[in-house]
Amino acid sequence: MKNAQRRMMGLAAAGLFTTSLYGIVSAPAAHAATQVAAQAAAGPCQPGEYLGKTAKAGKKTKKSLSGIYSKRNSNPKESSTLTFGMETSTSWTTTFSGSLGKSSEKSKAAAVKLIEGQFGVDVSRSTSKGKNASNTMVVRPKYYGRTRIQSIKTAFTIYQKISRRDCSISYVKIGGVNAITSKYHFAECQDKKNVCKPY
Repeated sequence: MKNAQRRMMGLAAAGLFTTSLYGIVSAPAAHAATQVAAQAAAGPCQPGEYLGKTAKAGKKTKKSLSGIYSKRNSNPKESSTLTFGMETSTSWTTTFSGSLGKSSEKSKAAAVKLIEGQFGVDVSRSTSKGKNASNTMVVRPKYYGRTRIQSIKTAFTIYQKISRRDCSISYVKIGGVNAITSKYHFAECQDKKNVCKPY
């Protein structure tokens, strides 16, 4: 028994074991425990890691792509279905701002894809001038039907998600996309004096 105690004391002196009131703890295990404690104090997450991007939707803007087309329903008693032949007289494009405005086409396409996936919309990069369209309206008796072609843009802000040491996430703005989210649609109105503005 005394020989065994002397052997353990020799190992402890050599640094292979540490002794305590509760028994014997190996030096490698104690070192590992110290490392874990240091890592826990520093935080469990790696700071500054890029965790992808996210978008936030903002204001919507309408633009008229044609003049107003009007027709009168001359029937004094019944509503009539009137057809309007129309043509766009101007064009519109999706625009990029901030860092995205100076980025590559690949980065712009990725921002558009992010918006489409996150919000379930279809983003068009542009509209065309000189595009023919046809709209039908059910117009009340002795009323004028008035219509025009419009497009809608939605402003989106793109953020980069970045991790913090405590595993929280910060958001850094990297740019904006003023995206065409409704390429062509018809605005309509009806009145008796032929002056209402379809919007």
